[in-house]
Amino acid sequence: MAALQAAGPADDEMERARTSADADFVYRTQTVGGFGGRSDLLNMYNVLAGDPGYGPVDRRRYAEADAAALRRTAERCLRQDGRVALSVVPAAGSAAALPGSVQVHPR
Repeated sequence: MAALQAAGPADDEMERARTSADADFVYRTQTVGGFGGRSDLLNMYNVLAGDPGYGPVDRRRYAEADAAALRRTAERCLRQDGRVALSVVPAAGSAAALPGSVQVHPR
């Protein structure tokens, strides 16, 4: 997180992310129903954006994302004081927990 906050993602990471997001969008439009198909995509945009035809706008938003904006967002949202780390370890294996963990016993 610190590296992302300081420098943002590298150009090749940005290109991979853009390509992956675009490919995911296209793949989701190739099936009609099921989990993640075209009907789910249209419904998602209808619920979240109020417009089932919002897909092209969303695609453009991903295509136009830049490293500087992601760095600023990481700096604002990925702060150390705003995160929770959870260790789930066997009762006898508390050494595997993250440093500073507080042990909680189920009731």
